[in-house]
Amino acid sequence: MARTGAPQAARRSGRGSKALAAADALLGACRQALAQGPDAPLAAERELAASLGISRRTLQQALHILDACGVIRSEQGRGNYPQPEAGWRALPAGGARLLLALAERQRGTYLFDELRAGIAGAAAAAGAELTVIEPAELEARSADRKFLGQFRGLVLIDPPSLFLVAALLDHSARPVVVLEHAIRDLPVVSVCDGAFRGACDAVKALVALGHRRIALLDREDWAVANPAKYAGYHAGLVLAGLDAGRELVRLVPDRDLEPAVARQMAELMALAEPPTAVICVREAPAMVVLDWMGRSGLVPGRDLSVIGSGDGAYRQRRFRKLSSIRVHFRRMGELAALEALCAERSAQMRTIIVLNRLKLRDTVGPPRAPFG
Repeated sequence: MARTGAPQAARRSGRGSKALAAADALLGACRQALAQGPDAPLAAERELAASLGISRRTLQQALHILDACGVIRSEQGRGNYPQPEAGWRALPAGGARLLLALAERQRGTYLFDELRAGIAGAAAAAGAELTVIEPAELEARSADRKFLGQFRGLVLIDPPSLFLVAALLDHSARPVVVLEHAIRDLPVVSVCDGAFRGACDAVKALVALGHRRIALLDREDWAVANPAKYAGYHAGLVLAGLDAGRELVRLVPDRDLEPAVARQMAELMALAEPPTAVICVREAPAMVVLDWMGRSGLVPGRDLSVIGSGDGAYRQRRFRKLSSIRVHFRRMGELAALEALCAERSAQMRTIIVLNRLKLRDTVGPPRAPFG
């Protein structure tokens, strides 16, 4: 990534051009399926890949492009269904340019690295050039119509200000796609993770195992950072008929995380009715909880169940036993890039939700002494 000066451009890969060519070739198969009836699916992916002489991975990239262009509707476990041709958008032109605003300070974290990897992979699949720029430089050039006009679409991850987004909308006719943000009323494409459902599903799973006292370790700035997670936790308790008071909700700062988590856990376990499970809104405090349990002689999954949010600890092989609310950051990045390359600018905000998936591992089990 370029630190200062001119943006950094990534080269297009040969496989990317192959995926775009495959997407173009599949248009004929889509028309044939539509001729058979409105509910006729495309052939199975294995059959399609063999007929085109491409790998399954290249085929999946081609299908993602067609999905972003409104040509097909993909249903997991069921297949790919062509949509009425009147609603098709043009496939991205090979050689298109995509602009990504991502700060140097955000590199090296699982979340941002996965988002960028998804964006870069989708850009390559669509035969596009990816240019990465510092948000500060983009803000300085946000009124430069000639510069912005070089790009087919603009992607911003966690934009530093609403002013930058508003300026881009005023000075560019290109689609603007944002990830990890709090924008609610600007005409952008918003790609978000299903934080509400993820937290709610975690509570439901714990309740099904017999847990009745479920704590939440949240960030001090939860109301700004991700209120959907707290809302999902609260909804899960209410749906189960459990007390949704704040006694079991504890806030911890990003700084001095270890002593803060240790203090909150000691207070929680000293309650007259201590929790039998704890949900952490991020993986970092979840792993600190597990370390604290080890020092306290408590066994995860037996004495206390623990769930983190995110799947970096598992995927990076740092802690493969931690149960987690899996957030598909790479898929979010793919969708953002394809929306920027394939969509047309709209006057309305449009939100795409990538659902989280709960994965229970060794740190979750039935409570030793269920309440209620």
